[in-house]
Amino acid sequence: MTGQVPRGPTGHAPQSERLAGQARSRFKNKAHLRIASLNIRGFGAGADHSQSPKWMKINQLVRENRIAILAVQETHLNRPRVDALDDLFGDLLVIEHSPDPTNPTGARGVAFVLNKRMIKTPRYTVKEVVPGRAILLDLQWTDARNVRILNVYGPNVPADNSRFWTDLQDADLGRIDLLLGDFNIVKRRIDRIPLRADDPNAVAALTSLATHLSVHDGWRSTHGDDKAFTYMHGSTTSQSRLDRIYIRNAIRKDADNWDIRETGVGTDHAMPFVDLADRRAPFVARGRWTMPKHLLKDQPMITTMRELATKLTSDLRAITERTASHNPQTVFARFKADLAAAAKARAKAKVPKMERRLEALRADRKATLDRLKNLEAAINVPSTKVHANGGSIADLHRHAAIMQERIADLETKRFEFARKAVAVNALTHGNSLTKKWIRANYTPPDFEESGIRELRENGSDPPRYTNNSKRMAEIVRDFYNDLQGVDPLPDGVCHHDLIEAALEPMTARLPNTDKAKLARKLTKAEVC
Repeated sequence: MTGQVPRGPTGHAPQSERLAGQARSRFKNKAHLRIASLNIRGFGAGADHSQSPKWMKINQLVRENRIAILAVQETHLNRPRVDALDDLFGDLLVIEHSPDPTNPTGARGVAFVLNKRMIKTPRYTVKEVVPGRAILLDLQWTDARNVRILNVYGPNVPADNSRFWTDLQDADLGRIDLLLGDFNIVKRRIDRIPLRADDPNAVAALTSLATHLSVHDGWRSTHGDDKAFTYMHGSTTSQSRLDRIYIRNAIRKDADNWDIRETGVGTDHAMPFVDLADRRAPFVARGRWTMPKHLLKDQPMITTMRELATKLTSDLRAITERTASHNPQTVFARFKADLAAAAKARAKAKVPKMERRLEALRADRKATLDRLKNLEAAINVPSTKVHANGGSIADLHRHAAIMQERIADLETKRFEFARKAVAVNALTHGNSLTKKWIRANYTPPDFEESGIRELRENGSDPPRYTNNSKRMAEIVRDFYNDLQGVDPLPDGVCHHDLIEAALEPMTARLPNTDKAKLARKLTKAEVC
């Protein structure tokens, strides 16, 4: 793919052209890619039908959650709409779409959203597998690794759903690392409340495809028989986990942090996501804890810091005899530990009320679903009768639905508050020469083509690097130690001559006596 721009599914050049030149032979993508899926339930056009408030929220969603690749379904996108989004978000997002061939702005549609903040490589291709239903992304993640993701939007009709999975299996897609999207079907009854088995033909077709691709449901494998859902029917208490991420068995060890979250984007679906790690990337530890900056202006924390500092001063003055366990260093260490503990406690107490409410609602929902799971297992009756057993199952269904609605409402409010905060910061600092303005308009320089020479393995040709942090430190140490014995000047060149040449513009304006003094000093300081 090097040297040419791959073509998109509709024949046009993908927006990766905007990234051309940012990376030629070296990749600067993150070692961790957060990959998510979301049914956005339409374009959400504004009054002029060209702008979309919903896509403003999608941009906020990928930024706040540091999502590298977002697979979206039910997009209702066509080429003019994508061009308008590119004009608006071209420096931040890449959007590759597959529209519905008969009604692109009113039905179906799938797309990939690539976050340029996280993905810097222009090397990717997209393939339209089933128009408006399935699109394949092949992304060159690192020099030695690419990731292939298939985004699907399954039909609602069981017969069409079954045929869709069969067609995908016959399409000879090759290796698929991640299969994700809105499947509009579940394979197990526990992925619905009330418990209900889906069409057996469609389930069998999806199972056959998963076996053919050697992929499995990552969230279910991680969370066992726990209950969690991504979609709730608006007029009933029924919920289901229609949106899922399947991962290839061979790379299961590279994936973690499987989760499902509400988004505030304006859709009735929740967002499943997973973090995919490049295990060959350098190991980076958690680093040191630092006090949040906002605590420096928090009056209760300022009072606590003064009290701890006063106590430190008195303890230091009280030391009359130094011992191994009681000396200025140990007293200061205890002060730092007490200060860190106080700062952590205060930061936790300052968590916004809305965030605490969300955490409480999520805990309540999980406890309700756990009770529901245990009760369903104890009853062990046919699925058609479970929901009517004495009313207790139905009560749990209603309570879980209420919790879900409240969580979605609060998440939407939190999302809007965050949007307003960003807008206020933009108005306040957008035209001022401040740190925010500099960061917003700063483009980091590219690494040199040959890499970081200080990190090369000694004597390696072509250059060879390590991903072991300890070995990196040793290589850099040896590199700079060896520099001490290397004279960078070629034979016949004297430091004195170079210094005189550098000072010549200044010395030309000095009186003759000062020139003579400077020449004597240079002669004494530098002897060839």
